[in-house]
Amino acid sequence: MSQAAFSEPFDPTIPLPTSEPPDFVEEVGSVGMLLNSPQSFARLVAQDRFDLQPSLILTSTAVGFYSIYGLAMGCFAGGNSLWQATIKAPLVLLGTMALCGPTLYLLLCLGGVATSFRQVAAMMAGMAGLSSVILIAFSPVAWLFGVSTGSMQLMVLLHTFVWSLALGCSLRLMAHMLPGGFRQCPSMIAWAAMLLMVCAQMATYYRPLLGVTLTKDFREGKRAFFMGHFYTSMVGEKPAISDAPIVPAPPPAPPLEPGKIPLPSVTPMSN
Repeated sequence: MSQAAFSEPFDPTIPLPTSEPPDFVEEVGSVGMLLNSPQSFARLVAQDRFDLQPSLILTSTAVGFYSIYGLAMGCFAGGNSLWQATIKAPLVLLGTMALCGPTLYLLLCLGGVATSFRQVAAMMAGMAGLSSVILIAFSPVAWLFGVSTGSMQLMVLLHTFVWSLALGCSLRLMAHMLPGGFRQCPSMIAWAAMLLMVCAQMATYYRPLLGVTLTKDFREGKRAFFMGHFYTSMVGEKPAISDAPIVPAPPPAPPLEPGKIPLPSVTPMSN
């Protein structure tokens, strides 16, 4: 073999690891990117390279997944609860995004983080997409317990756990998209707490999610706080106390002695 053969350059057969993983451009706008490469998604958002169209695709996918999970929730009561819960679950998502999105933009600006409307939309869409994947993964479990058990308390605890897990994973993704995470942006901790409270209150606003109202309405008209609603769902509603005065019951008549029959009363007749 000639000496020139050894001096010819050649590429390595094993790819060498790089400092930054490549961006999966072909998966931009899909939930697969949130699962397989959340760091790439967070980097695209931080660099303001995530357009509004992928954000809209993620939000639409999240709405569909939330609808499927709502259908699984409606299987507990059946009937009108099937289509009502299918609509209410994505409404909780969209309401939470609409109420918490402007606050996120404001707190980021006040915290000294240069951000744009497109970045905030990408953050909210990424959180919605990742939380919807968690819900769709647990929807078979929710359906199974919904059609096989009649315990309201068990279903409330199950769905509270699933929704909390989904929101926790989405907040973890949010920490990757922020420079330095929540430690460098302490205001985001307050925003995360507000997000959880708003989501819980939105679910309370569209109650009942596991049944139907007595009048078959879409939602109850009474106002309630989410902690009070959770307590009522677990222990039951206390009976209402009436303001009418309590009339004491008449004393019982004395028992008759055996063998004695009371004489009939005779009323004199007037001419």
